[in-house]
Amino acid sequence: MTAASITLSFASVALFAGQVSPVTPVAATADELTLDWPARTILSMETDGVETVMRFDRAPDAVSLEAFRRDAGTDLIRMDWNDTSMVIRPAPGRTFVPNLKGTRLSIRIVRDAPPGADMATEPVDYSLARAAAESASGYPGRARQMLLTLARSLPDDPQLTRTMADMDASRGATLRAARRYRSLDATDAYARRTIRAAGGEVSAIVAARDGGGFGQVEASARATVPVTAAPNGLDTVVGGAIRQVRTRADAVVARDGNIRTLRRHIALADVTGSIGDATTRLELLGAGNLSQTRVGLAARLLRGAVEREWRLTAAYHLPDVLTAEQVLLGGYVDRWGGGVTWRSSPAMQVQGDIVRTFYGLTREGILATSTVVTGGVDATVRRLNPALTLLYRLEAEYVDRLDRRANGLAALPLADRENHTVQALVAEQLGPWRLVAAAGWTFDRFSGNGPTAALTAAGFIGDAWQAEATGGVSSIRRPNLAGTQLFARVGLRRSMGRL
Repeated sequence: MTAASITLSFASVALFAGQVSPVTPVAATADELTLDWPARTILSMETDGVETVMRFDRAPDAVSLEAFRRDAGTDLIRMDWNDTSMVIRPAPGRTFVPNLKGTRLSIRIVRDAPPGADMATEPVDYSLARAAAESASGYPGRARQMLLTLARSLPDDPQLTRTMADMDASRGATLRAARRYRSLDATDAYARRTIRAAGGEVSAIVAARDGGGFGQVEASARATVPVTAAPNGLDTVVGGAIRQVRTRADAVVARDGNIRTLRRHIALADVTGSIGDATTRLELLGAGNLSQTRVGLAARLLRGAVEREWRLTAAYHLPDVLTAEQVLLGGYVDRWGGGVTWRSSPAMQVQGDIVRTFYGLTREGILATSTVVTGGVDATVRRLNPALTLLYRLEAEYVDRLDRRANGLAALPLADRENHTVQALVAEQLGPWRLVAAAGWTFDRFSGNGPTAALTAAGFIGDAWQAEATGGVSSIRRPNLAGTQLFARVGLRRSMGRL
């Protein structure tokens, strides 16, 4: 089990006013800012007397946004936006008095005036808009806390129920979200797809990788079923998978130290389960190598909201067939470790994991140990469609024990590796389909370097079907895969719920 990295879709400009010497109060002065949207844009505005929230179906162009930010100068402390919303907050000692006319927002700046002067408020609409903006900026945990506070006083508000349902669906709590959608009689595409997913999903996936003298093709059938959505917030999901892995290797070190070729099929079975809420989740995995009667367990504990999450992982005798020697001789791994994900700003996320790993073979025990270090940084450059994100990834393994056969050959194809990858990722939404292209370069401190790139197309076919196809090239060095490799993956998923 690996932690999925999260791609940001929001950007922030944060300006901090300098120190101002105390002065005798005088009549307030005022300037005006303007921001224009494209013609025929549908706009709405909410304010709580301090922050102003704008919602729209088309975003302003980059030149207009930069001009607005520049003109505001130190009068502005916060300006967050994405494709559909914007939050504007004045600096301390300033009050913004907004006025929306057509597709133009005009803001009168009142300096040294009492906060909230001449401002109308819409507390419910504003709170919902702000929560939506927080979630879109990459802070769903903060947004959820705002909504839970509001729900205590407005438990049956339909707007609040809808927003909570959307947030539940986005974190994968489909059964809980579906119940909220049904209570609202929601019939839009997003609600329909979530309701269908709440009935369980089945999928078929084929994945392949080829590194010259070593290649694998994996075909799998998987199923997941949400079981419960308890009143205390706990959601339970169970699942299972059958996998068939075909391995081809030109050089494998056998137990006697001789080198041979390998063509072999391995069958594996997985049983999965997870239980948790929006801030704590326990994931369990039971896996078996059906071809060599090997069974193992793994667990992962996640704590905290997505924007500030820590995790612990552990595995015991988990079947592992990533190398030719493990396929031939019945490989398994024991591991323990942990990691964190931290969103430092709406446009920046960092993550890192350290895992201690023990490699073993059936009837031989542990033959190698290593420390695996992974991490990354995501920086959003452009939020609008198409979005642009710059990525940095570290994937390293430092081997401190590696047993050898009688003739001196290593029992497993492990070696120190330290891959540094820098990529630019472009994503564009085309109706129900999303296209993602990433391209960059990988540097290995202990070996060579080369290109790493991928192209992905994923989307919905109606309400019940989803399809995904990925292909690319990788120069990230891994056991049995040195140099540039090709990879591809195709998947088809069917949601089993009924509307």
